[in-house]
Amino acid sequence: MKIAVLLKRVPDTGVSLRVNPDGTDIVPEGVPFVANPYDEFALEEAIRMKEAGKATEVVGLSLGDDDSQETLRNALAVGADRAVLLRHDGFRWLDGLGVSAILAEALRAEAPGLVLVGKQAVDDNAFAVPAYLAVALGLPIASYAIKIDLDGASALVTRETDLGTEKVKVNLPAVITCEKGLNEPRLPALRGIMAAKKKEIETRDVSAEPLFGRPLLSSPTQKQAGVKVVEEFPGNVDKLVAFLKERLL
Repeated sequence: MKIAVLLKRVPDTGVSLRVNPDGTDIVPEGVPFVANPYDEFALEEAIRMKEAGKATEVVGLSLGDDDSQETLRNALAVGADRAVLLRHDGFRWLDGLGVSAILAEALRAEAPGLVLVGKQAVDDNAFAVPAYLAVALGLPIASYAIKIDLDGASALVTRETDLGTEKVKVNLPAVITCEKGLNEPRLPALRGIMAAKKKEIETRDVSAEPLFGRPLLSSPTQKQAGVKVVEEFPGNVDKLVAFLKERLL
């Protein structure tokens, strides 16, 4: 069985981002980019499934520009068999529907038995693409997986919910989103890094795909200083009420 893993290159969340004055993009200088952490859980799980003999091939796919090759190269270094870059210079301005449409087309061509992806991308936290993708492909979806047991033509997924954990069974092929706690992603070994440098990353130009609106960005609003009422009770009540009427009414 072939497993497709979706990987996204995102800004490191440990760094404070700055937005251009015109609101069109972040200021890229000094911003390190990493693989989306939740996608790393998906990649590790796929590799473990192959090592256990439950998968025959692990393919990493990433929608992005040429810089996304770094993310795919790392996937090859830790054990992915193939890597596919869906190159789109304006990928950051695609909304969830646009992203899922491109990914769905690529996945139809790959025809995997299982699609693994992180539960969310930490740059936009939209939680949207996996569900859109499952609908576009006509596949069942199980979200927030913390354990996946493959059993022939189905998968038993233990998923995390607000009320605890539950188990759901989905027929394959399916889309499964991966949660923290599913596994501990491995680091690439030197041998894997050297081998990955020799592997070819297949690139498909999808720049002709339309954009679905370009959002404007803005920096967080700076908090204003509060107002302190210093009079003792009950004398402060009238002043507090007058202040609230002035500001809120």
